[in-house]
Amino acid sequence: MLASGSLVRLSSCAVVTVLRAELLPGGSFILADPHGAGNLRVRPNGAIDTQGGRGGWARFWVDREPDGDENSIRLLNVGHHEQRGNDVFLAASIVPADQCPAASAPVPEPPAVLLSDEEKAAFVRHGYLVLRGVVGRELVDAALRAINNQLGQGSAAWEPDEDGKEK
Repeated sequence: MLASGSLVRLSSCAVVTVLRAELLPGGSFILADPHGAGNLRVRPNGAIDTQGGRGGWARFWVDREPDGDENSIRLLNVGHHEQRGNDVFLAASIVPADQCPAASAPVPEPPAVLLSDEEKAAFVRHGYLVLRGVVGRELVDAALRAINNQLGQGSAAWEPDEDGKEK
């Protein structure tokens, strides 16, 4: 059915269209954004995003969709099942790699940046360094949107992580 490296498309989710599956010990899967944003998760409040790690909220058990075709699957969220006693399913399908070449292509390595002695000294002096143009504008804009969204939620943005600690 589903194997490590398989591509999965969520049926009705605005997060990311294609994710890469990784089989974990114990038989559950994580589903990673092939472009490096993180892993699919269903947060305790039910919100879906790709900022998950490897805890229960980002792990899924996989079943065949009873009324679907051979590639139709459903993903049962481990965190909701084990910690809340709720069965939260996401509908998905296995995607042949040849039908989604952008997701199956390897993510390019970030460019190497060599720091000058002056930049290293500035980092030691100030504790930070501004390197303009190293991160693409698109990624910076996406990060700013995510940060501003969290800030706009106030204390509601803080929730316990998989270990019960606030993050």
